[in-house]
Amino acid sequence: KPKGVVSALMTTLGEGLRASIKDGSPGMYVDIRLIEAMSPTPRYVLRLEPRLGLRDFHEGIAFFSDMDVGLRVEMHLNFPYSQESVPPLKIGEWIIVKKEEHFPLGF
Repeated sequence: KPKGVVSALMTTLGEGLRASIKDGSPGMYVDIRLIEAMSPTPRYVLRLEPRLGLRDFHEGIAFFSDMDVGLRVEMHLNFPYSQESVPPLKIGEWIIVKKEEHFPLGF
């Protein structure tokens, strides 16, 4: 069966790039961690769920109280079923502030 030019190009490029690309497969998940300043373990962890129809988009809802002000929120990408041992990759970090307060210096 003859191939189109675009299909042949995609096949050729895909073979060359396969080792450099992480596929967003079911073996990947995203979590949010609430971390205190001096503690190595998170206060709690929320796993974000893949969005229906868009498996590479994750969503979730987290509620924070006044007791959480000053704590860090970190977002991590995890590949637990990877063939290599890949540590979680931090992809975001925020500090919780009250909406009445200004951002901390250096933020």
